[in-house]
Amino acid sequence: MYNIYCVGVGPGDPELLTIKASRIISDARQIAYFRKKNTLGRARAIIDTLISNSAPFEYAMEYPVTNEVDFRSDKYKHSINRFYDDCANQLKKLLLNDDVVVISEGDPLFYGSFVHLFRLLKKDVNIEFVPGITAMSGAWNNSKLPIAMGDQPLTILMGIQSREELKSHLESSKNVVIMKVGTQLEKVKSVLEETDRLKEALVIEKATMPEQKIIPLREYTKSEAPYFSIILITEEYYE
Repeated sequence: MYNIYCVGVGPGDPELLTIKASRIISDARQIAYFRKKNTLGRARAIIDTLISNSAPFEYAMEYPVTNEVDFRSDKYKHSINRFYDDCANQLKKLLLNDDVVVISEGDPLFYGSFVHLFRLLKKDVNIEFVPGITAMSGAWNNSKLPIAMGDQPLTILMGIQSREELKSHLESSKNVVIMKVGTQLEKVKSVLEETDRLKEALVIEKATMPEQKIIPLREYTKSEAPYFSIILITEEYYE
């Protein structure tokens, strides 16, 4: 059986791909990637020019559900677990022919969907990882915002966490990144106001992509944020 190479392709700007990632993707004969139905997929879009000449076989792993179903529900868990099982089995079949390069937005082991497949495949398949630049790294660099210095800790939160969890961390952490904001924006803003942190917050839409926007959160008028949005909270911005 051949190998799987899970390659991080960064947050959106193709020029942020590492040299190693570019080489492996350009040489690939089989490429797999996650995407929503009826879309090309962000990871696939990032590498488009790299594979335009080589034309590898492509296996698109289309999520059966996304945010239209509560991720805590039995329906979601059953559907997504079956999906990952099917993807793992299909990758094993592809490995009978050649190596498979699985591309992942950002860094593959940082909230990446491939982690679920890694758990299913790691006992039977040799898997190599190529790190990538995370979206939050792209966000604070393009915002020219030092996110942590010296011995300061950095806290990473999810917008889908409860109000109580968000409040607890915001009260105890100076430097915070909030990911997966999307439909949770109003809740997040409310907690930031309650903890007097709204003045320290920036929202970055689609970091490093051509459509990127960087806006102080207190001036942000949308009730929902795009899927690829991140909030940075630090006293460094307010100062």
